[in-house]
Amino acid sequence: MTASGETDRAPRVLIVEDRAHRPLAHYPTRFAELAEGFTANGCSVEALTSQGWLYGDGTGTSFVVRRYGAVHRVLFRLGDALRDTRGARRVAARLRTVACIGAARARCRGAGDPAPIVVVTSDGIDPFVASSRGGNGRWLIAQYDEPSPPRRPVVDRAARAERRRRAAGGRMRIVASSDSDRAHWQEIAAFLDPLTSPMTGAHDVPLVADAKARLGVDDDAKVALVFGTAREGKDVDVVARVFAELRDWLVVVAGTIAGEYRPRTGARDTIVLGGFVDEMTRSLVFSAADVVVLSFRADYTRTSNVLTDAVSWGVPVVCSEGSPAAAVVDEYRLGTVFAAGNPDALERAVRLAPASIEPAELARARTELSAAAVAARLLAAVC
Repeated sequence: MTASGETDRAPRVLIVEDRAHRPLAHYPTRFAELAEGFTANGCSVEALTSQGWLYGDGTGTSFVVRRYGAVHRVLFRLGDALRDTRGARRVAARLRTVACIGAARARCRGAGDPAPIVVVTSDGIDPFVASSRGGNGRWLIAQYDEPSPPRRPVVDRAARAERRRRAAGGRMRIVASSDSDRAHWQEIAAFLDPLTSPMTGAHDVPLVADAKARLGVDDDAKVALVFGTAREGKDVDVVARVFAELRDWLVVVAGTIAGEYRPRTGARDTIVLGGFVDEMTRSLVFSAADVVVLSFRADYTRTSNVLTDAVSWGVPVVCSEGSPAAAVVDEYRLGTVFAAGNPDALERAVRLAPASIEPAELARARTELSAAAVAARLLAAVC
C-alpha cells in the first residue's frame, strides 16, 4: 500500500454505515462524502450498509454500495428494535455491533489481499465488542456519543484482542468527534489509541441563484437559517426568543429541529420546513441564508455537520461559545460567537456577523476541512 509502503496497489477502504437508508439528518450523505474523500486520496472504496442506501445503489458514484448479508441484517434489525427499550439497550448495542463487525469481516474475507481498511461510521457501536470481534486488519471506529465505562472483563477481553491484532500487523482505533470525548475514551480505552477527527468534510458547493425567490421572500431580506436534527444539547429556545425581537430578520427553520423551535407569541417571518430535508432543499435554504445560527448548551461536545454545510455553501455562522464548532468558527474566521444561552450575546453576535466570509479564509477552511483532508488524516491514523 502506498500509504504504508506495503504495496504499490491503491489503498482499499470499506466504509460501514447503518443508517444510510433512513431519511434523517446527514445519514444518507455522511458516508458518501467520506467515500468521495477517500477516492480523492487514490483509494478504491466500497460502502457496506445495513439496509441499502436512500439514494440508490451507488451507480454514478466513485464508490460501490453493498448490503450486509442476510444473517447480519437480521441481527442488526433485532438490535435496532431493542435500541430504545429500557433494560435492553446494552444488549441492543451488542447485537448491532456484532452484526456490523460481522458483516464487515465477511466482506473483507471476500475482498482478497490486502484486506481493506474498515471505517465504521455507524452510530451506537460498542468499541469493546468491536475490538473483541474485529479480528485482524486495520479498523477505525467512529464514536459520536460520550463513553460509558464498561465492566472490567469486557475491557480486558477487548485489550487482549487488540494486542493480538497488532501482533499480526493490524490495529483498531477509536475516532472521537471532539477533544473532550477523545480524553474520555483515553481514560477507559487507551489501548484503542483514540484520536479526534470529523467524519464529514466540506465541499465547494455552487449557490442556487434565485434561492430567496424560490422560498417566496424578497431578495434583499435578511435570512437566518436554523437547520438540522433535534438533539439533546441543542438550544433553540434562545434563538426563537431573540429572533422574535429582531424584526429585520426572517428565520428559516429546516429539519426535524423545527419541532423544537417554538417562537414566542408575536414572532413573525418564520418559514418552517420540518422533517427530513432532501438534497435539493438543503441547497436551497443554505443558498438563501445570510447567516447560519448554531446554538448549543454550554456542555455540548459534538461536532456539527451543519457547520460543515455552512462552509460548503460559504455562509457566515453565528455559534455559541465552548462548542467544538465555535473553535472552528474562530480558527477560520467564519463568523461570530456568543455566550451559550445568553439572548443579549446572541443578538449582538447576529448584528456583528459579517456579510460574507473573507475569501482567503473560506478557501483555507474548505481545503483544510474538506472530505479529502479528513480522509487523508484517517488514512495516516491507521496506516
